[in-house]
Amino acid sequence: MKLTITFLLLFPILCMAQNKSKISDAKEDKSQRNSNTISVNTNSPTSSDTNIVTLEISGILDSKDVIITGPIGWETNINEFRQGADRVMRVKGGTTMELPFIFETSNPDNIRAIQKWYAMKDTRQKPTPKNMVISVANSNGKIITNYKLFSYIPTQIRTKNEGRTSFTFESSKEPDLKLAVDIPDDFGSASLYSSTKNKLVEISGVTHSNFKPVVEIDYSEKIITLEMSIREGKGLTTFVKNSANGISDQRVMKISQLSRNGAQVVSSESFTEILPFKYELFFESDLSIKARTSFRYVDKK
Repeated sequence: MKLTITFLLLFPILCMAQNKSKISDAKEDKSQRNSNTISVNTNSPTSSDTNIVTLEISGILDSKDVIITGPIGWETNINEFRQGADRVMRVKGGTTMELPFIFETSNPDNIRAIQKWYAMKDTRQKPTPKNMVISVANSNGKIITNYKLFSYIPTQIRTKNEGRTSFTFESSKEPDLKLAVDIPDDFGSASLYSSTKNKLVEISGVTHSNFKPVVEIDYSEKIITLEMSIREGKGLTTFVKNSANGISDQRVMKISQLSRNGAQVVSSESFTEILPFKYELFFESDLSIKARTSFRYVDKK
């Protein structure tokens, strides 16, 4: 059932129009999921546009009347051990767990449809897993990107204020190294810079040449966290997804503090054998989309 109420999301055009891919059958197993990677042709954005977000749950609903309140993402367990005197990290042998996905709606048809799904238990006394697609279209109705979540089930229903209901969904699969979330690397190559927050980040063979995200470094835990808008960070998502799928592709990350105008490097430090272990894509309250990626590293130079 198509619903006509529109939830508007403002963020830059990232890519050329792409036809919407309908959700495949929910019984698709994890070995097939990785073949469904979305290919999106991206141009760096130069302006903002009004965009429309649609949530489709296979056989349940297809609606624009939703507000996404929780991130899309995952977290990977990285094995750490010592090889002689050296500390070593490997993804191999670890597992990846998809984060819960949360959205709200006040539309009574949406609420009834999900409540009915939630009440219909299978032989495991759980709802039947379904695939989900979050589609973003521009103001002309052309799909510019899709985010896919495979084999999810509703796990919590909460009544909120003003007639809204919050739904929490989780992956029906046990943690493994076959990612159940597909986020295309359609981020842009723009450079957004504030001297008080952002730094120049270089990951060899991964990021574009002028990548300046917000950077947080926890030296005691050896964790680096990068936060970026959807206009920047091209190349990073594929690198992070490889790690979530068990591919240990350790790189060196160089982080540089720049001058007030961002034109000169003031100081730099390098971090060896970095591995991404957490990825979160947020739909912010101001209707922008941001990503946050966390890395572990072995040593600092």
